[in-house]
Amino acid sequence: MVLLVNQIMATQGGARWRWAAATTVIAVLVSMWWYWGLYVRAMRLNPDFESYITGWGAVIAHMSRAERVFDTALYPLLFLTVAIWVLATKSLRAGTVQE
Repeated sequence: MVLLVNQIMATQGGARWRWAAATTVIAVLVSMWWYWGLYVRAMRLNPDFESYITGWGAVIAHMSRAERVFDTALYPLLFLTVAIWVLATKSLRAGTVQE
């Protein structure tokens, strides 16, 4: 996502809108995949949950500590790692955000 956002910021005009649309589609697909996985796990525990939130809470309650840490920390950690890498290795042109 960091690389895609970086590409959005580096382009102009119609290309910027195309990169923004592609980034949005990727973010939506990843989110849908994530919530689909939680839904499947909830249905395996009990297909008769009152609501999605109840099922989600049950899935989280049945996760081990390692699973909870992995599920909640992996994506932010990857995002920050790539963001730091991009900022450390990319030379910024004049007129960018960091003037």
